Amino acid sequence: MSEVDRQQREKDIESLESTLTGPLSAALITIAIFSLSVMSFVPDPAKSLIDEVFGILGLVSLISAALILDAELDKRELTFRDRRKLYSSGYIVFCGSIGGMSSAILFFYADVNRTGPFPICTLIGVILFGFCIGGRLMTKSYNNCWLVGMLAAFVLFVIALRLSPGVQIAKDFFKDPPAPTLAPCLSPQPHSPTPRSSPVISHY
Repeated sequence: MSEVDRQQREKDIESLESTLTGPLSAALITIAIFSLSVMSFVPDPAKSLIDEVFGILGLVSLISAALILDAELDKRELTFRDRRKLYSSGYIVFCGSIGGMSSAILFFYADVNRTGPFPICTLIGVILFGFCIGGRLMTKSYNNCWLVGMLAAFVLFVIALRLSPGVQIAKDFFKDPPAPTLAPCLSPQPHSPTPRSSPVISHY
């Protein structure tokens, strides 16, 4: 492949990435919203891993959307000041919404798995995780410092959640279900003796 063909191929790839950035990001954000909705319908989180699976799916979707958008803006050499002016500062609100949604997933997970007061110590990881996603979207970054911050915030959240009293994380998922019992209508009923009819005495 010649140098001209290679350059043309790179331009085609960049054009394709620019075209797919919007639809892919929208689809990933939709998946995150769907995951948060599914987590709210879990009847008993202590007996299921559904909230864990969809919680991780929602976080991964938001991180992927943030990386896709950030890569597109980095290619155009947009700094923090440039991004602050995008869409009449509407981009700042968008970044805050993405960070807030990621924090909401962690906050909601901690809330549905508690049996006592809300574990306040988990809020540090919750807020830090959302801040790192918003920071990645707002800054021109060619390193992985924001990703390291997200990972550290998530690990801090998990540790704080595990050490908090009154938090149940799928504690009954691996337990054997109780043995089925017969329905009351199928269980043998005690046989009651049939009352004897008294003889009828007629008086003439």
